[in-house]
Amino acid sequence: PLRLLEDVDAAVRSEAAHAVGCLAEQGDATAVSALCRRLDTSEDDPAERDEEEKVQILHALAKVALRGDSACLALAKTCLGDCSEEVRDSAVSVLEAVAVQGDMEVLAGIRPFLKSIDAGLRCSALHGVMAVAAGAGEVPASDARSCLEDEDETVRCA
Repeated sequence: PLRLLEDVDAAVRSEAAHAVGCLAEQGDATAVSALCRRLDTSEDDPAERDEEEKVQILHALAKVALRGDSACLALAKTCLGDCSEEVRDSAVSVLEAVAVQGDMEVLAGIRPFLKSIDAGLRCSALHGVMAVAAGAGEVPASDARSCLEDEDETVRCA
């Protein structure tokens, strides 16, 4: 499936990314490199990749990349600024899965999304903050408090 990540058809690339996430072993450096290369916006026109393709690549990275993979984390942080809330939500999932617990830089990248207008993204951001902060012995009380006071019940229940 790695060769299909470069296919001309976005739907094929999206399915290939999904397949890599299902088939590759965690820590497979070749798979992680191919996924990161496909997601890297510096290599080609970001408009060439559709939303579903980016989401599938991010889901695959969350499954395959090892904790602390700096290239993967850098790309996920870049995706936090994507115009698609689904892509941003997927990026938070990658940060949650790949970041080393207690990584303050990752926490700083996730926290702004606690104020997103999208309730689902706020829930994912809270889960990401809690997962990453856990290793630091830090209780992100202000983050939890802001979610407990949220107007959306799904966020309060997260």
